[in-house]
Amino acid sequence: MIWPDDDFTGEWIVEWPNGQVKFRSLYLKGKEEGDYLCYWSNGNLAQKGYSQDGECIGIWSDYWEDGTKFKETEYFSPGNYDVRWLNSDGQVEKIEIVRVGQERRTEKLTS
Repeated sequence: MIWPDDDFTGEWIVEWPNGQVKFRSLYLKGKEEGDYLCYWSNGNLAQKGYSQDGECIGIWSDYWEDGTKFKETEYFSPGNYDVRWLNSDGQVEKIEIVRVGQERRTEKLTS
């Protein structure tokens, strides 16, 4: 796959062989800036999030191919984020806490 040039500004779209959009994101001077959307080959959303100056910020959501959300990652700053794993009912099952300079830890919330 060919990625945008280091100074690319605009919308970057890549398609699956069947013509469905695989992902689309916005770039400003070679860095992701704005909404990021990734799709399964069937057209269902696989991931969505937001980037600023090439860094993930806020909440990013991941989905199974059938459209079921299975994970949310909340980015606070580079290297500092929480990953919330969801069960089939959409309830948080466990949280992974990642902080710069600290060991990753997991908190299990359901039995």
